[in-house]
Amino acid sequence: MYGNIAGLAHTNKTEILFSNTRWLSGSGTKINSIGLGQKMGASGVLGISATVIGFGDLEVTTVDNPAPGRGTLSPSMANIGVSVAKSFSNSIHGGLLDSGCFRIHR
Repeated sequence: MYGNIAGLAHTNKTEILFSNTRWLSGSGTKINSIGLGQKMGASGVLGISATVIGFGDLEVTTVDNPAPGRGTLSPSMANIGVSVAKSFSNSIHGGLLDSGCFRIHR
């Protein structure tokens, strides 16, 4: 949905998406996404999506003390979005996305 909101207008009934990616193997970065598209009326589609990115365990260091051993930090980021798409004709489609992003620290 994030890359092509107008493409969501091609949904015929209900579509569900789930994706799990281990990005840059060895870095501990994982990306999990889920999305739902639901046909609403004759030409409209409502979509809801969520993405969570985990950056793995990072050693806590400072500029004054760059040596590891002070513990680890496991930052994550999440994005939740709501989309609306509509077909105006056989060749004209449009859509809007509203999303919010927040950080999670553990």
